[in-house]
Amino acid sequence: MSIHLEIPASIAAELSRLRAAGDRPLLVGGAVRDALLGLSVHDFDVASRLPPAELASLYPRVDPRLGAAQVPQQGLELTVTSMRRDGVYTDQRRPDRVEFVTTPEEDAVRRDFTINA
Repeated sequence: MSIHLEIPASIAAELSRLRAAGDRPLLVGGAVRDALLGLSVHDFDVASRLPPAELASLYPRVDPRLGAAQVPQQGLELTVTSMRRDGVYTDQRRPDRVEFVTTPEEDAVRRDFTINA
């Protein structure tokens, strides 16, 4: 199976920016799901090995607790998040605690794969 995901220039520029900072960013989440479904992609999520403090040196607004940066783009959504392991979700929305990790395998444990089934 092969999928085609056209990455807009503004998103590609942010991926290059992360690589220049020593990262190996990975596309995750909705962009991958939508590409698998053959849908157009407008929401890009990137998993980063950079800890929140290093992301904050690249992006002005990083949530230090979750390690997430919303990066404004032209008509697109881009979220860059430090790879992490989540604790329990008492409120069913946000984890009570997180631990930042550096491998995609550890980060993937917290992600679902429902494809909106």
